[in-house]
Amino acid sequence: MLPLLIFDLDGTLLDSERGIVVSAQRALRDFSIIRSDHEVREQIGLELEPLINQLLHSLDEKRLLQSICEHFREYYRIDVFEHTKIYPGVVETLQALSHVKKGIATNKRHPTVHPVTDYFNLSQYFDHIQGYVPGEIEAKPAPDMILHIIKQLGGNAKNTIFIGDTDKDITASRAAGVKIVAVTYGIYSREVLLKSSPDYLIDSFPELLKIVEKFS
Repeated sequence: MLPLLIFDLDGTLLDSERGIVVSAQRALRDFSIIRSDHEVREQIGLELEPLINQLLHSLDEKRLLQSICEHFREYYRIDVFEHTKIYPGVVETLQALSHVKKGIATNKRHPTVHPVTDYFNLSQYFDHIQGYVPGEIEAKPAPDMILHIIKQLGGNAKNTIFIGDTDKDITASRAAGVKIVAVTYGIYSREVLLKSSPDYLIDSFPELLKIVEKFS
């Protein structure tokens, strides 16, 4: 039986780290807040507000948080396209998996996801693309998006594989009861990912084909 494949977006399909870092830095500097690129990278994988909140450290100002997030969104509309690229082997592998049902589960807010996947011509390869919907479908590490996609595509957890690059992806997959493939070329290193005990670890996207074959 063919598995259902669900993918993270940033750090798994798209090399968008630089776009996120640049946008966050521009937004923070608008409010005279200085953080290193490393500090920003450490928070990638979180939904936007928690990401910025972590970078504010002890500053507990909701209005400031919301303002920085608004600036980030404005910058990111440009930076995501200027500083983002598809990882090597992604398109060719997705084409080879055309016979398998596939979804995307990303912590981007739902309305912002399709413009990105459309721009990079990735939407055509997926049966369902799901982003974070506040109050309805929670962001990872909650399992909501994964479970929602499984339901929408008529799958089951035991025959679903999630492919992601962060510990949030692994936590969400565990909570949803699905297998997890962690990619080492994304945001987190092999050493960090191993601590979360993924079911599979791959160093390049095309290696996914061999894993799928085991389930076919």
